Amino acid sequence: MQRLLAAKRDLRLERELGQLDAYDAVILDDIGYVQQSREEMEVLFTFLAERYERRSVIITSNVGRSIRARPLRAQAHSRSPSIRARAAWTAAR
Repeated sequence: MQRLLAAKRDLRLERELGQLDAYDAVILDDIGYVQQSREEMEVLFTFLAERYERRSVIITSNVGRSIRARPLRAQAHSRSPSIRARAAWTAAR
């Protein structure tokens, strides 16, 4: 995440996302453990939107069920793919 934030600040986010696109799958481990800033959520959703329906993303979280979807709903980004966080986590349990 920090690498993508630095790339955004340096106006090279597209290049950084292109490098990550070389991987068939990316694992985002323990999302939600630390509260993300709005800028971090925007970078995350940009990343997810770029990979949507083209490459795999595996997301894990140890956050309790009662608060899982709240950060994703509250920080929605206009370029984000249609994500139903509650349905995704419910299906995983």
